[in-house]
Amino acid sequence: MSTPEELEFARRAASTAMPYADALAGRYASIASSLRDGHDDLALAALGASTDDLEHFLAFLVLVQDAVEAGEPGSGVAVRDYHEHIVGILEGLQPALGHADLVEVADALEDDLVPSLREYRALDTTIQSALV
Repeated sequence: MSTPEELEFARRAASTAMPYADALAGRYASIASSLRDGHDDLALAALGASTDDLEHFLAFLVLVQDAVEAGEPGSGVAVRDYHEHIVGILEGLQPALGHADLVEVADALEDDLVPSLREYRALDTTIQSALV
């Protein structure tokens, strides 16, 4: 069970999560575009610089999972599944990055990560209503 302080922190974080997820999606779409345009060094630097921001988003999902479950039993599973989905995409990127297969990296960003980050919009409603 979440403490009142944890619940308040989760509410504050949740209030900015949707624009944050949208901004991340735009950032990764731009990185994919840069890779496709042959700006590999710039794109890879931006990809490296983006990891902390994506880690913060994943940490937010972990933070709110228990509070969402307490507010709306069963809804915490949706948060956990979404978190695991994003982590799975990132794990799938590792081989392509390790082999410097930048076409595969661009594909994974554009086809998997960007749409998944944009799908947060649907989950946001569940999170917001559970944290009221």
